[in-house]
Amino acid sequence: MLAFDLLPCPAMVTDGGGMVQKVNQELCRIIGGEKAAWATQSMDLMFPLASRIFLQTHVWPMVLREQQVREIRLQLLTSQGQKLPIFVNCQKTTQDGVDHFIWVLFVSLERSRYEQELLELKQRAEVVAAELTSSERFIRTASDALPSLMAYWDTQLICRFANKSYVEWYGKAPAEIVGVPMLAIIGERLFQQNQSVIAQALAGQWTTCQTSMRKASSKVFLRW
Repeated sequence: MLAFDLLPCPAMVTDGGGMVQKVNQELCRIIGGEKAAWATQSMDLMFPLASRIFLQTHVWPMVLREQQVREIRLQLLTSQGQKLPIFVNCQKTTQDGVDHFIWVLFVSLERSRYEQELLELKQRAEVVAAELTSSERFIRTASDALPSLMAYWDTQLICRFANKSYVEWYGKAPAEIVGVPMLAIIGERLFQQNQSVIAQALAGQWTTCQTSMRKASSKVFLRW
């Protein structure tokens, strides 16, 4: 019994019906009461209702079938009535022809807190993603309604956005515009002609210019 009480985690021994035979000092510290008072009590009294149901419908059938269970998530009722997250291991042993079930409980407060934080972060990310999708849809709808050509290029001069007018001007599908280098879209002549303007824009300067772009056989003047 001394070694049993020296375990740094809650532990107990029950019979095959879940009646408590022994509890260690750490388990008594968490759930309250004296070791002698817990003897012959049902282990169900240590758990909230949901854990009791899971214990009877899933854990015990598994223990009786496989002689053991590992890392089953349950909750333990503390002496203050709080629900303490735990992982349960159980091993069946037989001594002098009598079956005993050794239960070792691992408190998982930090892990549960970490998992809860991850869940909250995931939920916030989903909300932000939904808002971003809605915002992008609005921007797309508004820009596609404009008769003028509109496109966005990153610092590597890769097209990241082009409105409907821009795509239709070049007679291409959106996938043939977005993700494609500027040079490949507007051509060598126009690219060279506007290199100084492009350099100013990349330097963060507000700039405009007037240039000609050919669509089929016609010429138009556009302001950048």
